Amino acid sequence: MREFVAWNLEGEHGDLGLGSSNNQKPPRSVLGTLLHEDGTGSAATRLVQHIVDKAYGNVVMAKLRLDLVHGAQTLEPIEAVRDRLPSNLLDLFEAGVGSIEQQPDVWQQELGLLAIAAVARNFNGVPFESLEQWLLKASPKSSLADIAPRSPEDILRAARGFLVQKLTDPIELTFYHPDFYYYVAEDYNESIFWIRSQLRVDGIVRATTLGLAASSMKKQDSRLDHSTGMSGVPQGPRISRSNMPSGFNLSRITTDSFLSRETGSKD
Repeated sequence: MREFVAWNLEGEHGDLGLGSSNNQKPPRSVLGTLLHEDGTGSAATRLVQHIVDKAYGNVVMAKLRLDLVHGAQTLEPIEAVRDRLPSNLLDLFEAGVGSIEQQPDVWQQELGLLAIAAVARNFNGVPFESLEQWLLKASPKSSLADIAPRSPEDILRAARGFLVQKLTDPIELTFYHPDFYYYVAEDYNESIFWIRSQLRVDGIVRATTLGLAASSMKKQDSRLDHSTGMSGVPQGPRISRSNMPSGFNLSRITTDSFLSRETGSKD
C-alpha cells in the first residue's frame, strides 16, 4: 500500500524524495514544492503514512484520500480533514446506504439498515448469534418477524457489502472499514440515525461508543417528541408519519423491542 501511495503522489506532484518506482514524475507542483521544501522529504513521508494508516489496506479508501491531496494547492486543506471524514468518503457512504434503501425487497431494505445500526454497538464486531437474536426481537409489525436472517450471508447481502464476516469462531460481523463505523456511529446518515434512535438496551436509549448521542439529539428539529425513559434519560425521537424524513420508508419498521434484552437472553 505504501508503494502505491508514494507512486501515485510522485506521479502527480513530482519527485518528493519517496523513492517510488514511478519513472514518469512531472515537475513538482505547488503542493509538491511545499512537501519537499526542507529537502528531506519528511513531510511527504508523513503524508504517505497518514494515507496508508487511514486506508486500512483498502485501495479505494487510499485513492479517495489521494484525490483530496491532488486537488489541494497547500497543506491546509489536507490538515483540515485529518480528524473528520472527507466529503468524497461521505458521498461514497451516502450512495451505498441509498443502494440499500433501493433494494427491490422491503425486507432486505429493513434487514440491511437494522443490521448496520445494530453492529454499530461495537467497533470490533458483533457475534452473528447475538445479532440474529436482536433482529428476531424486532416488532411483529416488521417483515423481519416473518423473514428472519437464516445465515450471516442473508445479512451480508442485505447490507450490500458494508458489513463483512470476520474470521472468528463464533462468527462475528463488523463494518467493512473503520471509516464507515464512524459514519454510522456519528450519525452522518439520517436514515440510519432514525433507526439507531430507536434501538434500546435495558429500556433506555443507548449512547454511541463515541458518546455523541446526546449532542445528536440536541441538533434534531424541535418538532420531534423527546419522551423520557428510565432515570430521566431521553429515549430519542419517535418515528411517526408527521416527522419521518422525506422519502424514507419505515412504514413497516417499529423497533421499540429491538435490542431490549442482553445478548443470549431467553424468553
